[in-house]
Amino acid sequence: MGRILLLMTTTTYKAHAFLRAAERLGADVVVGTDRAQTLAALNPSGNLTLPFADLEGAARRVEEFAAKRPLAAVVAADDEGALLAAHVSERLGLAHSPRSAVKTACDKLATREALRDAALAVPRFDAFRLSDAPQRIAASVRYPCVLKPLRLAASRGVIRADDRRSFERAFERVRAIVAASGTPAAETLLV
Repeated sequence: MGRILLLMTTTTYKAHAFLRAAERLGADVVVGTDRAQTLAALNPSGNLTLPFADLEGAARRVEEFAAKRPLAAVVAADDEGALLAAHVSERLGLAHSPRSAVKTACDKLATREALRDAALAVPRFDAFRLSDAPQRIAASVRYPCVLKPLRLAASRGVIRADDRRSFERAFERVRAIVAASGTPAAETLLV
């Protein structure tokens, strides 16, 4: 199978599943993470610390690594590494999803808009800023509805509201979850 660069944040809960799958495929795995691993020095050819938010900087580091240890594929375990995987794969000439498609897929509003624009059936939706007053928004939406932050994964912050009161509570809860996540560009909420 060759060597795979597996991109994952240090907070992922998916590492075990991806590592087992790579083992079953007989692939050598290099773990690319957003923070240095404690035992990385014991296996320098199996670990790579990358600045996930700096696509160009991370791509340069991977290119330097791949010049000495060629890669067969770059795989992201989570949304946080998906755009980087596409970018690095493109630079290395590896099979990948187009970056524009990955950007759309990682943004719930952009995905809904793309599906709607392609004349596919999608549930009604609107976007609101988390800095807006939930009472004002609650008066304008139809119920039941679901509130979703645009860039969190694994259903974090996805909450159903059946009426104005539950909408206001859900809105405040989502606002707190997004603030705690530290996710950049997460100031918009999909309803």
